[in-house]
Amino acid sequence: MSDWQAGDLALCVNDQDAPLLRKGRIYTVRIVGSIGDATGLALIETEKVKPTGGFYASRFVKITPGHKITGSEVDQKEPWKVGVSNAR
Repeated sequence: MSDWQAGDLALCVNDQDAPLLRKGRIYTVRIVGSIGDATGLALIETEKVKPTGGFYASRFVKITPGHKITGSEVDQKEPWKVGVSNAR
């Protein structure tokens, strides 16, 4: 069972072979579903380009505003902003 829900913030940690995603960018979850046996996330920021598709949840780390980001390669000292790429 997935702990993702609509409205969650998702930090992209893997944009390999996914040209719509940018590692280090924070996205907003629109819909949580399934991609085969895996959890899939449809994102508000990619809705116009990919309205019926989603991405594997394993590409993201769920974040909570005000909490330290752990478990990713992204610099944790960046001032994160929703919808803005902080990737270098």
